[in-house]
Amino acid sequence: MLNLPLDAQQLWQYSIRVYAQEPVKNTCLNLQDEFGANVNIILLCMLLDNAQILLSVDDLGVLQKAISAADNKLKRMRDERKAIKRSSTAAIEDIQTQYQLALNDELEMEREQQRTLVTVFNALESKKSFKELQAKSIATAKTSPMSLENYLCLVQQTAYGRTEQDPCALLSTLQGACSTLKEYV
Repeated sequence: MLNLPLDAQQLWQYSIRVYAQEPVKNTCLNLQDEFGANVNIILLCMLLDNAQILLSVDDLGVLQKAISAADNKLKRMRDERKAIKRSSTAAIEDIQTQYQLALNDELEMEREQQRTLVTVFNALESKKSFKELQAKSIATAKTSPMSLENYLCLVQQTAYGRTEQDPCALLSTLQGACSTLKEYV
């Protein structure tokens, strides 16, 4: 059961548990690398879908905007970490140490990004009654798209034009990713 208002520790623990599943990890990384999706928003959507709480596309846009600066920093950190892994100028032990330090810094930034997401989510939802939100979401969950689907629609809109993929193939890829992730909600 998800406690509202949401606590950052709830999201972090859920993320650790769900992301440990290889299909979730692979799907999230593919969405991130191929389409610019944010893994933390995907994991938040999965947590909310599990609790039958719906985020609108507008709410997801607000969340995305709130973390855009941190997301850009994370992308740079990720690129630097990958560059360390490819480095061949230092001793293996030095590369492993540098890589682990970079990974730890990246994970701390991921955690900070999740705290921001939770703060913004709670601010968005405090405008509504949390009980009203859950009741409405449960009532509409059977007929309405869930948060994850809404987010992947947003990803599709931003990926269109940035990718070489045919729009139908893009949609098919995102639908497949959504199906894979929903198995772990």
